Amino acid sequence: MNAINRRHLWIGLLAAVLSMASDLVLGWALYPTGDMITGMLGSAMHMSEIQLALGALMGGVGIPLQAFGFLAIAEYARRERRLIRLGAAATALLGGSVHVLCAVMLLIIRIACGQGFDPASAALQDYLALPGMTFALSAVGGLSLACIVPYMLGAAALLIGSLKGRLPRPGWVFSPLTAMLMLEIVTACLPNTEFANGLRMAGLGFGGVWTFAGWLWLTRN
Repeated sequence: MNAINRRHLWIGLLAAVLSMASDLVLGWALYPTGDMITGMLGSAMHMSEIQLALGALMGGVGIPLQAFGFLAIAEYARRERRLIRLGAAATALLGGSVHVLCAVMLLIIRIACGQGFDPASAALQDYLALPGMTFALSAVGGLSLACIVPYMLGAAALLIGSLKGRLPRPGWVFSPLTAMLMLEIVTACLPNTEFANGLRMAGLGFGGVWTFAGWLWLTRN
């Protein structure tokens, strides 16, 4: 690997660490209900505004910069290069915006809790009734779809190319999809704690850390 690509992998790795830290900050709260979706939304009642702002800032900076790492990996691919670059572009252009909007959405709920809103007994339709929440959820949902589909296509291309031997072996081990699956299995066994809930939100950041660190090792020579 040339010096420029290796530098880009290091930028991607450091950005992924920052991104994962931002997810841990935003997810560091207890879920008031057992339901996954409303539990994640309701966790905002335990968050401070400083926590939300810090998580938004770290992710808003770290997520887009992960694109450098994926662009470096794409240089090793031929058939998969366009899809990996597409995923990198989606990460750079949309990933940070989605993250910041998620923090804004949690802030809306946090403000509503100060006005008497009770997440412990709220259903999803109660969240949608909060001022600004329908817009925030729609924006997050639309941008997330536009970002995650290209990202997943690029991640899948990386995994398939590695499995077929078109990329350095064992590159399939150091894939975002492999990392996210491992984290999903681990967190499924963990209880409702701040640390566990933070990890549950950190899949994409952890995927980047795992992938870029692994590729720095694979290409060390």
